[in-house]
Amino acid sequence: FDDFMLCLADKLVPDFDVSVIAERTEKLGKERAEQYRQQAEELQKLLVAGSAEQQMTGQVLSQSTKADKDWWAWQLYVNTEPDLAKRDVLYREGMALFPASAGLAGNYAIFLSDLCRNFDAAEEMYRLTLKLAPDNARHIGNYAAFLFDQRKDFDGAEVMYKKALVLDPENANNVGNYAIFLAVQGKDLNAAEAMYKKSLELDPSD
Repeated sequence: FDDFMLCLADKLVPDFDVSVIAERTEKLGKERAEQYRQQAEELQKLLVAGSAEQQMTGQVLSQSTKADKDWWAWQLYVNTEPDLAKRDVLYREGMALFPASAGLAGNYAIFLSDLCRNFDAAEEMYRLTLKLAPDNARHIGNYAAFLFDQRKDFDGAEVMYKKALVLDPENANNVGNYAIFLAVQGKDLNAAEAMYKKSLELDPSD
């Protein structure tokens, strides 16, 4: 059956290329894994801040992974620490354990910027993140938001936003943040409105 489908695709699919299909499948797999991790982290945050029963459920989620197994398991472990100074230590330990993890580095950058207000350290970590994952639209978009919100580097932010949107034009978060950027800049309100509408089409529940 597989050889029949291969021959059929060769006749019916324009520019049929098995390698392109493999790359697309790999990309989809990575995107789904990333979405799963984000959803689990959001669930963990809700449970930790919820009722006593929800907090117990949150502990089940945290304990269901071995912290030293991979970067994401370590991230779940970090999320359970309420003290910011101790959480910073855990992030540093995690970066020593998983130095090639763009996911952990990117989350650490957000932590340093949004919670610690250590913008120099955050920018250093953002740069490391992009070095580790130069084509990751989510990380590029987060760095763009940092440049815009904290550094007031509007030119740099726009470059990063555009790069992120080329890599993933359907990332609702980046589209929405770019809409905010355009609106605040006030240079092209029509473009800003178009981006707002697109972000709502991509994620109408946000």
